[in-house]
Amino acid sequence: MVRACGRSIVVTLFLLAITAAPAAAQANGCNASKLSATGKKCYAKVRCVGVAAAKGGAVDGQCLTRAETNFASAFAKANAKGTCSTSGDAATIEGKVDAHVQDVRDDLWTDEPAENDCAAAKLRAAGRKCSCKLRCQSAAARRGVAVSPLCLQRCESPFAAAFSKAEGKGGCTTSADAGTIETKVDAFVADVAADVQPSTTTTTTTTTTTTSTTIVPSCGNGVAEGTEECDDGNLSAGDGCSPTCELESVNPALCAGVPTGSGATLDAVLFQSGFVMPVHVAAPRLDPNRVFVVEQEGRIKMVKGGVTTTFLDITGKVACCGERGLLSVAFHPDYETNGNFYVYYTQNAPDPQPDGDLIIARYHATSADLGDPTSETILVTAPHTTFNNHNGGNLNFGPDGFLYAGTGDGGGGGDPAENAQNDAVMLGKLLRIDPTTGATTNWAKGLRNPFRFSFDRANGDIYIGDVGQSSWEEIDYGAGNPSGVNYGWDDMEGRHCFEPSTGCLTAGRTLPVLEYCNSAHSEAACSTFQPEKGQAVTGGFVYRGCAMPDLHGRYFYSDFYTAFIRSFMGVSGGNAQNLQNHTADLDPAGALAINNVSSFGEDARGELYIADYDGEIYKIVPGS
Repeated sequence: MVRACGRSIVVTLFLLAITAAPAAAQANGCNASKLSATGKKCYAKVRCVGVAAAKGGAVDGQCLTRAETNFASAFAKANAKGTCSTSGDAATIEGKVDAHVQDVRDDLWTDEPAENDCAAAKLRAAGRKCSCKLRCQSAAARRGVAVSPLCLQRCESPFAAAFSKAEGKGGCTTSADAGTIETKVDAFVADVAADVQPSTTTTTTTTTTTTSTTIVPSCGNGVAEGTEECDDGNLSAGDGCSPTCELESVNPALCAGVPTGSGATLDAVLFQSGFVMPVHVAAPRLDPNRVFVVEQEGRIKMVKGGVTTTFLDITGKVACCGERGLLSVAFHPDYETNGNFYVYYTQNAPDPQPDGDLIIARYHATSADLGDPTSETILVTAPHTTFNNHNGGNLNFGPDGFLYAGTGDGGGGGDPAENAQNDAVMLGKLLRIDPTTGATTNWAKGLRNPFRFSFDRANGDIYIGDVGQSSWEEIDYGAGNPSGVNYGWDDMEGRHCFEPSTGCLTAGRTLPVLEYCNSAHSEAACSTFQPEKGQAVTGGFVYRGCAMPDLHGRYFYSDFYTAFIRSFMGVSGGNAQNLQNHTADLDPAGALAINNVSSFGEDARGELYIADYDGEIYKIVPGS
């Protein structure tokens, strides 16, 4: 690994001239939050209609209500922070979204309420394009720049491909309508963008004068500075931190020279923004200077020194979106020497084959900053084409050096194929994979949709966030990650009988250490662990970072839809202990907001990150 020998401090002087001329809007995080919320509502409502079209029948009222509630909450939060260009506009925007959704519904589902898979696919594509384009608008508003043409282009291609694929499978009641729908989506996006962020007539011309002073970090002074990976206060080799302040091993030098603080209160600071549907954050174990972010459409971005670049792009291989996509990356424990990393994605199969098989593949990096998209070796293919949901999606290396993967039950609701309890299939399982040969073992079973799981760095204990059916979200736990565990689905959902609803099989089932209720479910047991409800648990990590030693052992988790951030420390008697709510602490400053927690992440030093599906990555730091 190449280490920079100095850092530059740049001093910049600005001369400002104000003129009256049309200009791009200034950076405005509140406007960005409103645009993002509008896009999410558009997608959520069109998706509700798409689900109804796929099944036939009426659109689920609860689905529509959830979209309304999340939208109203996001707008209210943005307005409360007081930096919006407009206020009191929620009802206006809401009316425009509803009118747009009804318009595309009338155009595409012409035989409503009959079942029509083609119409469902087209509706989902229209909703994704609407959300995608408004995310582009949001990213531009947040930075105060023009909307990126490349961002908009990324919204166009999947839309056109999805329409074409839908029509290729037959059953459409309309055809050759992509252009019409595309025009309507574009007009709607332009309309609400103009409402939320009106154009200004002031432009700022900047003249810049720059001087640079180079300050050389002092390796061996006991403080990790600049790009130093460690600094243990000496220049000796073989103690984990090399004479050039590079990590030789994880322990004992991982935290050498890193300043520490208290985790009694916490803050969430914006680490980087501008991502498109980020769903995972990871880092190689010996590289504190790089963080990798997975974008659902099929890209892995790398953040180094505050700059984001593309590390890998395999969008052509990936079926996206909804619950499908490129879902995670894991770096080999010896990545620094062998360059191997592993990805989990849903397959975009060549026509006429159906999409959706779960692929776990090994790739190779040509340098620390670039993965080779031609280096794929597929290790595992799990058939998964019947339904497009419940794909699982997480990869993690265990303390035993094996690669672990959490697979969903195959989807469809209620595990209709009974995959999770079937030892002959790889769905609804925790898989243990030899990273060299691909030899795979069903390590644990009885999982519904373990979208995010992790190992405790200190002891190898496993924590699994398993998304529930319609009543209970759960966190499962295994001390030391034992093999052969049955986590209960679909005999049980959480700690409760599911199939059948009474008298189900409970013997040999390992119950979750924490559960909370789905938003649509109510009973006394809902408040056993927490008052907050949700719709899809997002499992996290046990904190073992360098910056806040007093936080060690605390497991963080969230919910994709309600976005609370909570934690517990320890398990006793089968129950999570010492529960805490960090939602208020981790509410970002200013107009920023964490809206949909798609994943937590860990960097090389064990510091924790939060991926917001809107496009931002936040870092958890000691409170100020």
